[in-house]
Amino acid sequence: MRLPYAELAGNVRWRRWTVATGLSRVAIAAAPLALVLGGHYATGSYAAGAVLAGVYAFAEALAAPWQGRRLDRAETRAGLTGALGGGAAALAGLLAGMLAHAALPWLIAATIAAAAIPSGVQGGLRAWLPELTGPGHAQAAFALDASLLEIEWLSAPALVAVAALAGAPYLGVGAMLAATIAALAALRLLPRRPPAGPSPQGPSPWRNRPARRAYLVSASFGYTEGTITVGLAPLLAVLHSRPGYAGLILVGLSASSAVGGFAFGALRRRLPGSGERQADVLLAGLGLLALPVALASSLPAAAAAVAAFGLLIAPLNGLRTQLLSQAVPPAQRAQAFSIMYAAMGAGFGLSGLATGTLLGSVGIRGVITTAAATAILTAVTAGLARGRQHTAGSVR
Repeated sequence: MRLPYAELAGNVRWRRWTVATGLSRVAIAAAPLALVLGGHYATGSYAAGAVLAGVYAFAEALAAPWQGRRLDRAETRAGLTGALGGGAAALAGLLAGMLAHAALPWLIAATIAAAAIPSGVQGGLRAWLPELTGPGHAQAAFALDASLLEIEWLSAPALVAVAALAGAPYLGVGAMLAATIAALAALRLLPRRPPAGPSPQGPSPWRNRPARRAYLVSASFGYTEGTITVGLAPLLAVLHSRPGYAGLILVGLSASSAVGGFAFGALRRRLPGSGERQADVLLAGLGLLALPVALASSLPAAAAAVAAFGLLIAPLNGLRTQLLSQAVPPAQRAQAFSIMYAAMGAGFGLSGLATGTLLGSVGIRGVITTAAATAILTAVTAGLARGRQHTAGSVR
């Protein structure tokens, strides 16, 4: 029996989709570091760079659901290339502004456009994936994409760091622009896909119960992972280790996540329980594995705990994507994926605010423990709600 990944590798449309999707993610993955460094180059202030990074994240999350809805109503390839083309133009304006040391309002305006215009692209690409691979391969495709996502998120900041070390910090934004243009070219190799048709008479992606559970899980997932990411440097300071080691530990987190995603995708058909139950177990497991991070007493213990935590990230990422694809009709998938993407981003953003707010009162160990408890409670709540719904359905 061939492994599901081997069958995918033989699908030329999946390979082209993977290349186009990977290139389109470079700008998103590189943005936080690239904007901080590029903003500092343009203005001389790291605070200004941090403002640009925050504006990018906020604009992307806010615009994604509406941009996804627009893609549901358009010919897919044309809609995606139009969004990426607009994003590329905005990035070109941002890069030009940085090179010219433009005023901060210009940089903020260009950053908003660069984030908002292509914000529905990831949802649109994921909505397209089941049709390109065929329903029988969608599960493996989503699982493999979750692992590749970790590799992409690991590689893009490294490109920015190399550019900064070479003395050209603005080239991080240049790499975002180049990758976006390359993604445009890769998308042209995919077939045209007509609009999914009129929206069905059922609930919208905002009111669909299974979809709303996926959004809730995504927000809790983002909050927990974000707390580990943001809180790692303060934790190392408590352990009397150099906070700079946080970057190396996060590389280990991404690597272990990719390994976990590959393994889960290959073995999932043999695992017990429905997809929804597996998602609840993974989210609860993520919360439980966050506790050893909070309790770590040394640098090696923290590194090992974070690596163990990472093993469940890609599996949960891929599974929640697949479940959402099954929960909504094709005519609503781009919008639904974009909403889930925004929910994940909102949870990640909230983790930073919560860490900054709670750090002085409960300490970094308390902050991480709070995030762990949030994940566990969310998983239990989602499982109980699904059980009540099934019970009600069987009574009817």
